Order: sequence, then C-alpha cells, then structure tokens
Amino acid sequence: MVAKQEMEIDRHMDLQYDLFLSHPSKGIKGQNNQSVDRSSQRSIARMTPEQRKAWDGYYGPKNDAFLKSKPSGKDLVRWKYQRYLKNYLRCVRGVDESVARLMQELETLGLGEQHHCHLFLGPGFLPWGSRLV
Repeated sequence: MVAKQEMEIDRHMDLQYDLFLSHPSKGIKGQNNQSVDRSSQRSIARMTPEQRKAWDGYYGPKNDAFLKSKPSGKDLVRWKYQRYLKNYLRCVRGVDESVARLMQELETLGLGEQHHCHLFLGPGFLPWGSRLV
C-alpha cells in the first residue's frame, strides 16, 4: 500500500548512512544537508588497515564516479535504489556463503546429520517492504 508508506528513497535514504558514500574531505553532507553521519565514520574507523584498503578500493571509485556525475531528481533516486539493492544482495550472498561453509564444516566433522542450521532474520529495510518505496 504505497499510500501508507513511511519512508521514501528520495527524501529519507541517506547518502552516508544507508549508501556508504563517505568522502568527508570532499564536503559530502548527510541527508537534508546535515553534518557527516558519525556512526558510519565510527564503523569505518574500526576497520583494520586491510579492511579499509579493500573498502576504499571498492567504494572509492564508485563514490568518485557519483561525485563527478552529480545525479539529481529521478536519476539520483535510481542511483540510490540501485546502490542500496546491490549492497543488500551482496550481504545476502555473503550470509549464504557463510552458512554453506558452516554446513560443510559440520559435514566434514561428521556432525551434519546431528545438527541443523536455522537462520532467523529481522525485517529491516527490505527493498520490497512497505516502509521504503
């Protein structure tokens, strides 16, 4: 029911917090021109040097391309949706791969028949949910 949606990509999806666009030195502001989202900066600060290198190697060029293209209006909404959905699907793939490794290890140890894996997920911000259209 779109009429009852609580949030919108255009007005509520934050470039830093939701979409990992982190270039404080380049003057990126948070949603509605607010200051830099500190929670995303704290998460990045906790990374090991190797993790930060991988993070910057992956998101750096994508963020630079975004800053260069300066999308607005419907183009910005499309960019936000694509970025969010791709990140979400990468997360799902990572969970799937981790569960597969766990199940394989149980099989290797001869415990596969004796153990089951149950995965419980909260609703969160599902791309197709009623909270974010």
